[in-house]
Amino acid sequence: SRGLWSARALVKLGKLVEAAERYVDVTRLDASSGEASVHEQAKRDARSEHEALVPKIPKLIVRVNGVEASEVNVTIDGAPMANALIGEQRPVNPGAHVVVGRRGDETIERRVSIPLGGQGAVELVFKGGPLPVAAPVTASGSPENAAGAAPPNAAGDSAAAGKSGGS
Repeated sequence: SRGLWSARALVKLGKLVEAAERYVDVTRLDASSGEASVHEQAKRDARSEHEALVPKIPKLIVRVNGVEASEVNVTIDGAPMANALIGEQRPVNPGAHVVVGRRGDETIERRVSIPLGGQGAVELVFKGGPLPVAAPVTASGSPENAAGAAPPNAAGDSAAAGKSGGS
């Protein structure tokens, strides 16, 4: 079966996650077309090779600290990772990986290398606090600070002016 050969080639290339998926595809082939005995043998081989491969596939856990996982965008080797998988083991191919977490303007990058059959973990520690929000622009065209007052060093110190008049 072409799918079986493809899965075996992916294993040789070190693309174990993709190979495991291809083996599963082969086990789902419709044996009604073509030579049934050949298809059935390919399905048996695919099942057997898949079972032998799964324990060799490295596992990676990405943890987020300091913020809620829902506030972060994580990529592994440039591919987006679903936030629901943060804190969960996920299969990766053996070798080096780059994990990047982004939250607002904060970016954290970690590198990890996981051997065949190994496990690894990456922790992305964020500063936390509220996500940065663009400052609103006042009628004069200058941004206000977080408290809503005029920017520091503005003409006529508004903080001092607000305190005059006694308490």
